[in-house]
Amino acid sequence: MRPMQRPFSNILFVVALFIATLPLAQAHLMVAQHGTLNIVKDSVFMALSLPISAFAGIDDDNDGNVSMIEFNNHRTTIVESIKLHIILSDKAGNRLLEGIMLSPVVPRNTQKEAISQLTVMGRFVLDDADRSSNTLKFQLGLYGEQSTEQSIEITATRKSDNQIHVFELTSMDSVTKLFPDKPPVSQ
Repeated sequence: MRPMQRPFSNILFVVALFIATLPLAQAHLMVAQHGTLNIVKDSVFMALSLPISAFAGIDDDNDGNVSMIEFNNHRTTIVESIKLHIILSDKAGNRLLEGIMLSPVVPRNTQKEAISQLTVMGRFVLDDADRSSNTLKFQLGLYGEQSTEQSIEITATRKSDNQIHVFELTSMDSVTKLFPDKPPVSQ
């Protein structure tokens, strides 16, 4: 395979994976208020389940619910908010969140077709020097209106040394070092 073909094959893999997960959108890709950060080689793959109420100004008819039409009308605004409020940083600064995919969740037990959660997936790219370092920090600034939406539990996994760090972020304590100086739990 020629070097120029590799990025295209990676894109095809991500698109195929996303299409394969579309039928699962109604089956909740992730438990509400939970997330994962998986560090594999030079990438940090992120999946978070965020409350839709964390995104201001997208309920156009002010009925207290966000419909699929409202979600689609504000998709660009939602992505910009995600880029602004979900931050991975290292000693060189903030890392860019790439390949953002959104999967709205509509609860099955309601009469309305209102979105309750939004599963957000994406990837941060790391420099070679930061792949196994303990300098990575994660910050989340998107929390919902309800008290149950004021925290999120995230599991960070570093494949290179099988380290796991489970932590909770809240609207009052929204940043953490991914792998603190004291050793996290090993698998």
